[in-house]
Amino acid sequence: MIVHENGTIFDNGTFSSDGQQYIGQVFFDQDLITAVEATSPYVTNTIAITENEDDRVFTAGVEPDSGTGVDPTLEYVYLGDGLSDGLLFWGTVGVDLTASYESSPGGYLTEAGGVVNPNATAIGVNGVSSSSGMNGTDTGFDGGNSTSTDSSTTQLLCTCTSI
Repeated sequence: MIVHENGTIFDNGTFSSDGQQYIGQVFFDQDLITAVEATSPYVTNTIAITENEDDRVFTAGVEPDSGTGVDPTLEYVYLGDGLSDGLLFWGTVGVDLTASYESSPGGYLTEAGGVVNPNATAIGVNGVSSSSGMNGTDTGFDGGNSTSTDSSTTQLLCTCTSI
């Protein structure tokens, strides 16, 4: 999830902005992930799933001694008797609107099609970035390029729905 300011949507459907005030992740309940993975087409997936308890971004956020102590798992209810009826998700995220983060996308859409960005950055734990590129082998999360002029935060509600 990224909070942008001064964004522009272009005619080709791509998006650009001056910067980001928040870069983070939300997670789904592990029991729900397991239930979804047992349905088609997900049941045919041959790629191993990283469970929440093994995800370092998830665990860094919930560890009471070393993390934020905040549970990043969205709340949810079924909209009927089962998954096929849909789900309603909700959660609250605090955003420091004075913060400024810079990230570079994994690729760009050009007239010739998609082009990989060799200077892409990945954002990791607590907004710390890795600018070594998105080559699938380095997830260092040891860079960092955030700035803030004020430590105040504004609480924004983020209601996520599935239709």
